[in-house]
Amino acid sequence: MSKVIGGISTELNTKKVGKLEITTLADGSMLKIPFHVITGSRPGPTLLLISTMVGLEWPSIEYVHKALQETENEDFAGTLVVVPVANPLAYQSGARDIPFIMRNRALNESFPGSPNGLLGQRMAHELTEKIVKNVDGIIYLTTTFKRMATESVTILNNLSGDLSERTLEMAEAFGLEAIHSRPLIPQREGSVNAYAAELGIPVIQPESGNPEFGFSGAREFFLEKNVTGIRNVMKHFGMLEGAIVEPRKQALVTQMTPMLSKYGGYFYPEIGLDRLAGIVKKGELLGKTICPYTFEELERFEAPFDSVCMMMRSSGPIQPGDDAYEFADLENLTWLKEP
Repeated sequence: MSKVIGGISTELNTKKVGKLEITTLADGSMLKIPFHVITGSRPGPTLLLISTMVGLEWPSIEYVHKALQETENEDFAGTLVVVPVANPLAYQSGARDIPFIMRNRALNESFPGSPNGLLGQRMAHELTEKIVKNVDGIIYLTTTFKRMATESVTILNNLSGDLSERTLEMAEAFGLEAIHSRPLIPQREGSVNAYAAELGIPVIQPESGNPEFGFSGAREFFLEKNVTGIRNVMKHFGMLEGAIVEPRKQALVTQMTPMLSKYGGYFYPEIGLDRLAGIVKKGELLGKTICPYTFEELERFEAPFDSVCMMMRSSGPIQPGDDAYEFADLENLTWLKEP
């Protein structure tokens, strides 16, 4: 029996595009959120890929596009629902969130939303009623900002029944080398992660990539990681055949320690992208800040303890208090797959 997603019936062997109509804007245009519904040759689960809820996280558009291209011509079971740009206003404005309403809440703080609320709540309401409530699992793809990059999957760990276990299994299947397991915090109660958990739907949030990350080959690196991860989850759900591509190692992390800059200047990394989610030793030199005018060395960044490097910075301007690195102490994590 087919489902209805955003008014689209999910008959076998179909590819359809729909649009959620939200409301009329001040310029007379209709705010719409386009989405794709691709159903395979056999019945199966419905998996949602949702991207760009934050306008600056646009690399995830490429991740879902590539995954869709690779999947739509294959024999698979179930339905893949793709929302490439969940927050069109933020995306077109190059803003983090909806740019022109001061009182507005961020989209991912607005679920399940309201048909008569603030604009973000109206967008969340349509996404909730037409799409989120009708799926069996959600991959919410995110990235980082400001020349920072990470390679981890965030999940909630204080979930009821077997949902925590199902969510962790889904995160393991995605295949990144670090999984950040955290409790739900009050300020994120309006997230799609939290609301879907109330419905018993597992959600994973890969955070992998950055539009400003300056290392050579970064775009291809993160694209491959995310497309492989999406396909891994489809295999985990029984939608695609074949073996899951496993990571070299995989750590479950519950605590992270940031390293902030003391001085502004120009930052030079001393380790490359291949060390992201890798092990760094206490005292290892990771980067340095110089004065861009005199070339004087102002600060050295050394690993504070033996740890997994959860986040790193690429070269460029740095301000006092900016993130440089983030670490997970080897003594406070669990290896799901030993290095």
